[in-house]
Amino acid sequence: MAPATKTRNVNTRLRDHAIRHGLLLHEYSTGEVHRMVRFLNTQVEPDLVRKIANSYDDLEVARAQAVQGGVRKIVAAGYDRLHGRFDADMLDLADAEADIQRAALRGTLPVDLDVVTPSVPTLREMVRNRPIDGKFVKDMFDQMSAATANRVNQQIMIGVTGGETLDQVITRIRGTRAKHFSDGVLNTG
Repeated sequence: MAPATKTRNVNTRLRDHAIRHGLLLHEYSTGEVHRMVRFLNTQVEPDLVRKIANSYDDLEVARAQAVQGGVRKIVAAGYDRLHGRFDADMLDLADAEADIQRAALRGTLPVDLDVVTPSVPTLREMVRNRPIDGKFVKDMFDQMSAATANRVNQQIMIGVTGGETLDQVITRIRGTRAKHFSDGVLNTG
């Protein structure tokens, strides 16, 4: 009877650890999303605004395609830098996760076990080359980059064809100060 009670206690402790840790990972992922948005807003948005501002006054529909290509390049470069930072962070997280799980098992199990975690090259391979929800991380960043460039370019074309001012277009792209710039196309999608 005693072993079942001890096993249940171990299982309960492992479950509780997993729940606490899951909550911490959720907080971490939320923080990562905020860091990504902050990076895009501070590192990519100024270049986009400058590119659009330098071309917008004499922009016609035919010339807008050249500007759209520039927008795509700026956004792609920003997302490539963001992916590099994300990749490094995920490698660090994978290494830390292996240590955390090893410590949880060692600290909870009633017997002394040698817990072996994946090697750093194995973790690196898993982070970089295992699909998440059926997509590789690099492909996800490429898709986000293309979607962001398309949203920005759509706003430029709406402005050009609608005769809007540069400020009106930039406001739709960046968002409004009243909503802390959260309503622009760079912060949606």
